[in-house]
Amino acid sequence: MLTKRQTDLLLVLLQTDDFLTSSDLAKKLDVSTKTVKREIKELNEQLEFKDIHILGKRGAGFKLSSVSKDNCQHMLLELRHSKEHILPNFQKERVDWLLDQCAWLTLDNVIINQQDLANQLFVSISTLKNDLEKVKCYLANYQLTLTRYKNIGLHLEGSEQNIRAFIRDRFTRNMASNESPIRLDQSFDTKKLEKILKQLFETYGIYMTDIGFINLVMHLEILIKRVQTSTSLNFYEPTSHDIDQQSAEYQCSMEIVKSLQSIYHINIPKEELYNVYFHLSSQKMLKRNQYDTTNQQILVYKQIVLETLAKINTLYQYDFTKDQLLIEGLLVHLSSSMKRINSQIFIKNDLLEDIQHSYPFEMQLAQLLANQLMNYFKVDVPINEVGFLALHFCGARERYQKREEQLQVLLVCTTGIGTSILLKTKIQANFSQSIHVVDTVSYYHLENYDLSGIDLIISTIPLENHLTQVPSIYVSPLVTEEELQKIKGYVYQKKLPLIWNILDDNNFWIDVKAESREEAITVIGERFAANLGLNEQIIQEALAREKLGTTEIGNLVAIPHMMSDHLAYSHIAVGVLKEPIKWEYQQVQLIIFILISTNGQELIQDIMLELYEQLSSKETVQQIIHSKDFYQFKELFLGGK
Repeated sequence: MLTKRQTDLLLVLLQTDDFLTSSDLAKKLDVSTKTVKREIKELNEQLEFKDIHILGKRGAGFKLSSVSKDNCQHMLLELRHSKEHILPNFQKERVDWLLDQCAWLTLDNVIINQQDLANQLFVSISTLKNDLEKVKCYLANYQLTLTRYKNIGLHLEGSEQNIRAFIRDRFTRNMASNESPIRLDQSFDTKKLEKILKQLFETYGIYMTDIGFINLVMHLEILIKRVQTSTSLNFYEPTSHDIDQQSAEYQCSMEIVKSLQSIYHINIPKEELYNVYFHLSSQKMLKRNQYDTTNQQILVYKQIVLETLAKINTLYQYDFTKDQLLIEGLLVHLSSSMKRINSQIFIKNDLLEDIQHSYPFEMQLAQLLANQLMNYFKVDVPINEVGFLALHFCGARERYQKREEQLQVLLVCTTGIGTSILLKTKIQANFSQSIHVVDTVSYYHLENYDLSGIDLIISTIPLENHLTQVPSIYVSPLVTEEELQKIKGYVYQKKLPLIWNILDDNNFWIDVKAESREEAITVIGERFAANLGLNEQIIQEALAREKLGTTEIGNLVAIPHMMSDHLAYSHIAVGVLKEPIKWEYQQVQLIIFILISTNGQELIQDIMLELYEQLSSKETVQQIIHSKDFYQFKELFLGGK
């Protein structure tokens, strides 16, 4: 077992690659040179079996060899683990640990001492400084900087709102990953706080979702600690329209603040009261699951939502404008989220990473709505809120796809209700997943029947010379096995990938060199235009389209696309970049450039669906990126079909 003095001696030697004299070591440890030499002798005897040896050189002093340093660091980490908890060894782990320390020390308003951090990690100052560069990059996401403070250490600089958001996110991350969380205060009684809140909510009839409750508790814990260290939150002064002082939410907020002041003996500023109020009032609409159609603000939100849905229909040919469930869900959500955004209340979306990975298209749609909100209200919509908005589009797209996946079929029978029932039963038994029987009508009623939305007619009488705008298949009343195969063949043909017919080896390039999004679109666009005999105007149009909303979908993939009235049918070009480049938010290496013919623009949603389906697999994308020719690419891309 090492003594504290021996541990301190090893820590000093770990900090440098140079020799240190016994006098240098004696000053650092506040002992005599004789004691230093005795401790070094004992350490060399005690640690020989761990292959740790302190080298001594006459006239130079003492040092650890590089091998001994590695072994020593590993030993000290094991000792720390056995006594307290696991400390990180690799850089990524150390950066996470340092971020937690920054949050914890800032919460206590304590200056961050680099030497203390290096000692705790058992690394040199130079290693720590390299790690802190990574920390600074992470903090930039919160518009925070790590700066020197009066030559005694480091501290976080930035708005109090952003500092609290950073602290909250580190706290949430640790809880979610089951790691040792940042403890706001070892003596802090969270259960007591939760009990007080629940009692007050019951008294005032306040509704709160589970996520809302967790965020509020965390907000109050951080509020208490920051007020105790005399760092309160300053934000915009709300107007009388923002606050309803007669509301249950406001009265409850005042009682919460009074309780906190009494228990923790602190004076909570009125701005903090407003912040608690906005937490409660932002949940109000979610309870009602409805909105006031006469409210002027709601009418503005509705206008923005409808404008966004119209833009989505223009860009992607997804018509959500009639999906009332989506529209109402977004309005209820915006009533809550815009209060948070205006009040600078930031909440954590624990599903964000999963949403970004699994639903990149829906994130893109949500970002379009976020951009509309930013343009109209001049506010930034946090990525966590964009993720929540994306969930509404996930549900809408599921409903849309369910309608689109099945062929809408009309059955036509000559005579008898028994025949029509038999025909319908047989079709449904064999094609329940791929065919939806809309209706069964007689031949004599067919002429006046509204066929809009009908994909196929299955009839027991020939219709070759009748209603040619809708395909038809003739079958006998009993539907033979051969006729079932004919229907299956039609369904299969409809299900074949549209992309199969528009992929062309002339529009496939690997090892494309580009250093930016604009350069990549330009290089691929020039080749694409030349092959199709088009002018390079398509490049400018594609770049303009990109400004409406990024076309990256995650997974190293971007899908620039645009409409063209100069093409008889649609075309796709594929470019694999030699190296990944930063698009807008993420890295991109595989670019799928689509030109949609205006003659077939109704097919764009089917093409996009196929692309998202095939490119949702990281493994498939990596294989495509490393494919050597067009035919290998096509086999990989369409292999699942």
